[in-house]
Amino acid sequence: MSAKADPPVFYDLDGAPLDLGLGRLLEAALAEGRRVCVRLGQDERVAALDQGLWTYRNDSFLPHGCEGDPAEHPVWLTAAPGNPNAADLLVLVDDAPLDGREGFAGTAYLFDRRDPAMRDIARDRFAAFRDEGSRPAYLRFGPQGWPQSE
Repeated sequence: MSAKADPPVFYDLDGAPLDLGLGRLLEAALAEGRRVCVRLGQDERVAALDQGLWTYRNDSFLPHGCEGDPAEHPVWLTAAPGNPNAADLLVLVDDAPLDGREGFAGTAYLFDRRDPAMRDIARDRFAAFRDEGSRPAYLRFGPQGWPQSE
């Protein structure tokens, strides 16, 4: 991980739908002027999430893509490693590979602690980040969205 990287943040959906929790996170990142690469564990999940982000809120437009030229999209959805849209924030979902985090200023991991498999992956990743010297933060999704910290 880059020496200038922000500490990783673990976002617990706590039963909320992925498109809602991720959508709120992406809105905040875009408001800060960030570019985001969302890496999922499987190609099938990319298409499903793409559709979900177009429709997750009636009063919101969330510019993103998963086809065409990644450089044209402030948010890129993929199951492949790398940083195709020159993003500064990497958002990992499911069991997406951790490889290639060095090129990002920040890393976020979305999971649902109510899903035992995802909770176990999150615990392992939290420990891995700690073992490499990071101090991961933990946030839980609630009725008002993502809190500042917990």
